[in-house]
Amino acid sequence: KIPPKLVFDCDYELNQEIRILAGTSLIFWNSSNDGLSNQLNFSGSVVYTPLNLINFSIGFYNSTKSYKDDSINRAFNIDDNIDAVFLTAGIKINYSHFHLNLSLADSHLFSDSWRKQTILKFGLGYGL
Repeated sequence: KIPPKLVFDCDYELNQEIRILAGTSLIFWNSSNDGLSNQLNFSGSVVYTPLNLINFSIGFYNSTKSYKDDSINRAFNIDDNIDAVFLTAGIKINYSHFHLNLSLADSHLFSDSWRKQTILKFGLGYGL
């Protein structure tokens, strides 16, 4: 069963070149009976657009996760919370109706041992 999710986002344009983004989400894992507690996530980033052709971003994403039953934590020898803080960076290049995205997220500096990872995403989109 996919759990319900509640999301709030904020996008503030500081000027024509800089935007500040913030978000929070709550995932209701209690409804899915998988042993996880509800999960609260926070994110924030700054987007710099020097030209309409290109965007740069830098930010963070905080994810908290915990199990309702401590026996799962003990069985796998993990901490009570499986928290992760990702530092993020990205670039978006626009050309005509196409856009190319490259994103990087890394959690090695501020995360519990079970959540240390690096994520690299590449995307190509088309907008009308």
